[in-house]
Amino acid sequence: LLLRQARIFETELGDPDRATRAYEAVLQIDEHNAVALEALARIYEATGQWERCLASLERHVVVETDRDERALLLFKCGSIVETHFADGEQATVYYEHAIEESPVCLPAIHGLRELHLRRGNWQRVLATFEQELTLWEEPREQAGICARIAEVYQQQLGDLVQARRYYERALSLDPGCQPAAVALFAAVYEAGEWSRARVLSEMLAPRLAREADAALRAVFF
Repeated sequence: LLLRQARIFETELGDPDRATRAYEAVLQIDEHNAVALEALARIYEATGQWERCLASLERHVVVETDRDERALLLFKCGSIVETHFADGEQATVYYEHAIEESPVCLPAIHGLRELHLRRGNWQRVLATFEQELTLWEEPREQAGICARIAEVYQQQLGDLVQARRYYERALSLDPGCQPAAVALFAAVYEAGEWSRARVLSEMLAPRLAREADAALRAVFF
C-alpha cells in the first residue's frame, strides 16, 4: 500500500517530497526493498540530492541479485562521485568494481577509460580498449577499436611497430576503415614501401575524393 501511495505521489501528483516520505516508510518496514531504493535514487537524482542518491544506490547494490544490474548501479555511483564530487580516485574504484561484477558493462569501461585518458595513463587506456575489443562481434566495430589502439601506440607511446600491427588488424577486419587506411598509408609511404603504398592509395583515392576535407585530400594526392 505504501509503494502504491508513493508511486501516486511521484508519478501522478508530481510531489517528490511526499513520495520520498512514503518510500522511506517502505524501507522502515522492508529495508531491502529494491523498488523503493531505486525510486529514492531516481527522486534524489532528479532533485540534485547527490549524497542521498549515492547512498540509495549503494544500498541497492547490496540487495540486487543480478550481476549486470549491480554493475550498472556501481557505474552510476562512479559517475556521481566523478561528476558531482570531483573524486576521480573513488570513481575509479566504482568503475573497476562494476567491471568485476560484469565484464560486459560498457558504460563502466568507457568511464574508466576517460579517467585514464585525462591522467595520461596510456597503458590502462589500452587495457580498456583491449577489454572492449573482446565484447564486440561486428568486424566494423572491432576495426574502429583497433584503429584507436593503434593511435595510442603511435601518438602517445611512439611505438610504430605496434601501431602498424593494429592498423593492419583493423583493415583485415574492415577494409573500409578509413582512419586505419590513412594512417597505414602514411606509415608505409614514410618507410618507402611503395608497392604497399600503391595498393592503399588506390583503395583510398575514391573514398577520400568523396569524403575527406580539402587539406587531407591535398596531402594525400
